Amino acid sequence: MTYMKKKNLLHIPAVAVGTDYTCIPFWEETNLDYYVIPHEDLIPEYVKRGVPEEKLLPYGIPVRQDFCRNLSKLQEKNCTSRWMFRCFSS
Repeated sequence: MTYMKKKNLLHIPAVAVGTDYTCIPFWEETNLDYYVIPHEDLIPEYVKRGVPEEKLLPYGIPVRQDFCRNLSKLQEKNCTSRWMFRCFSS
């Protein structure tokens, strides 16, 4: 997205969503409009790494409500719907 912004190919706001409770190494190499970060306590770390404070939005990690409900093992096994795909990463 940074490349597209430099070449004026991106005509909508570019937003990154951080899902790590730290500023990972490549964030300072990007130039996006906003950065959604997991917690306000991370603002100094992001700023220290070179991300402008005015672009930081400490909104938390977005979690779809469907990920919060418990499914029985049988329901999980029989679930073939694409929207129910669960992925956990850090």
